[in-house]
Amino acid sequence: MVGASHSWRLTQNLLTYSAGDLHVKLMQLLSLLTIGLLLSTSTHASTKMALMLKYIDGMTFENFPANLDLGRCFIAGDSAGGNLAHHVVLKACEHTFSNIKIKGLIAMQPFFGGEERTESEIKLVGVPLISVERTDWMWKAFLPEGSDRNHSVVNVFGPNAVDISGVKFPATLLFVGGFDPLQDWQKRYHEGLKKSGKEVHLVEYPNVFHGFYCLPESPEFSLLIGEVKSFVQKQSSLT
Repeated sequence: MVGASHSWRLTQNLLTYSAGDLHVKLMQLLSLLTIGLLLSTSTHASTKMALMLKYIDGMTFENFPANLDLGRCFIAGDSAGGNLAHHVVLKACEHTFSNIKIKGLIAMQPFFGGEERTESEIKLVGVPLISVERTDWMWKAFLPEGSDRNHSVVNVFGPNAVDISGVKFPATLLFVGGFDPLQDWQKRYHEGLKKSGKEVHLVEYPNVFHGFYCLPESPEFSLLIGEVKSFVQKQSSLT
């Protein structure tokens, strides 16, 4: 929910767009996975990102590797960026691209919510980074005046949600942490995708808090990289 620096980087075989130092570090690690395009969302509006995809779709990439494959594009985001990544993909599904094919969505502890107080929000008090008071303030600062947390941007499978059952939504890799107060909303996201007939892979780490990937020395960080690698490789191999 805060401002971040944005940058394009060509790292080994992967052209990445990222926002902020953390995203740059993650994308550098993930750059070893494939020859393709990985977009990491942070504070971008989904419409702007979708328009950027249209721009990328028409680029010649004369100064980039000849084997850069726009047909293997992945959208990735963590926390608020995970929420935005969902909406970027949803907005991109409205467009017809000539070259780009979005093969997957990678959502790391996406920042979803709603008016209801979930069990994990009530139970997990005093954990790092996330509290009900903080998330309430963030949504109040972000949402249009007069809106509540059941807005479709917040509660993506809530009472005001967009029906995505008829949308060609790509496969999703979803990460959830056992000490993240937002985990119940993330699990509802998983259920919502499944009920809408979408492919989704849930990875749960019971001992991690929100934003655990800020600690590269943690064992779950390496596990996350391995899961993303497998997901990217599997989805990239599909026609």
